[in-house]
Amino acid sequence: EIREQAMIAIDEASAVVLVVDGQIGLTSMDQELADFLRKEITRDVPVHVAVNKCESDKTGAVAASEFWSLGLGEPFPVSALHGVGTAELLETMFESIDKKGSA
Repeated sequence: EIREQAMIAIDEASAVVLVVDGQIGLTSMDQELADFLRKEITRDVPVHVAVNKCESDKTGAVAASEFWSLGLGEPFPVSALHGVGTAELLETMFESIDKKGSA
């Protein structure tokens, strides 16, 4: 049922943001979700990776770099708590939506 609800939300979405935990690092669940998104979704909807809990510019970039291996493009270091990196993520997301014409 959760997968069905997720697919309905994705079908209605202009873009998808996969939020991962930069402090914990790459997990098997992150890889499973990325595999699903890469195989099933990216041809229809732009997908972006937000690496949360990256408050520091230096350590955030290092933590985010690990998520390149997901194969979903550039991972964006962000901090939901402090608002760091969200503007860059939103700008890139808007550009991909505009380019795809899915807005």
